[in-house]
Amino acid sequence: MRGNNDGTVTKQEWTDYYTDLSMSLPSDEYFVRMMESVWQICEDESSTISQEQIKHLTKTMRAKLLDFSAGQTEEMVLRNVFREFDLNENGVLTSDELSALLVRLQISVERKYLTALLNKFDRNGNGVIEFDEFVNFIIHDPYR
Repeated sequence: MRGNNDGTVTKQEWTDYYTDLSMSLPSDEYFVRMMESVWQICEDESSTISQEQIKHLTKTMRAKLLDFSAGQTEEMVLRNVFREFDLNENGVLTSDELSALLVRLQISVERKYLTALLNKFDRNGNGVIEFDEFVNFIIHDPYR
């Protein structure tokens, strides 16, 4: 890889390298699969998800979470539910923890739906679901 040899790779150096590399590969699909496997990144799959699909998944998830909390929406009860799914106890739900939550609620989804859900509930865009965002989702159902 060409660069300034300072031990770090700038965004421009990365882009230049993979632009050159992608031209030597047999197809764009092959390049995408390579990026996904090497860097654990993926294309924006959520763009193929309809609002109706998210609406249905949101309603299902909310109903099952309310069942899980015995229909109670008091802060203490919801905080306990949140803590139960916050597996590493850092005060937020990560993508992996959201996935575990869905498994526990017996909701099976593809990764692209998981990403879309996380993006929907993460109102401040920090990549995780905080307790206030979780409560907002449980109490204020936008799809009643």
